[in-house]
Amino acid sequence: MNNLKTRQQKWRERNRDSVAENQRKYRANNQEKNKEYRNRKYQKQREIVDSLKKRSVCNRCKFADYRALVFHHTAEKDFQISSRIGKVGTKRLMEEISRCEILCANCHTIEHHPVVSK
Repeated sequence: MNNLKTRQQKWRERNRDSVAENQRKYRANNQEKNKEYRNRKYQKQREIVDSLKKRSVCNRCKFADYRALVFHHTAEKDFQISSRIGKVGTKRLMEEISRCEILCANCHTIEHHPVVSK
């Protein structure tokens, strides 16, 4: 099985243009199917994110309403979570979430806009 996968990968590398053209044709001929897939993927990932928030509270003030909770990156940020739901794989999304802490909108705003002394 592993040998077959390696051969397929090598073939795809040698035939990138052909593979890309076939993918373009498939997407053009299956637009409705692709739209349904993207919608299902978005809904699934949205449910995962909301489920995480519903089980969490703000790490600073303990506010618990999931609608006001956001992911604050504590490590290097590859992308903004909310803008990439449904556009990246679930594994990749979870890796990015693992670099975050959950804050409420107020604490998140305070984090990014510290008090400036006059």
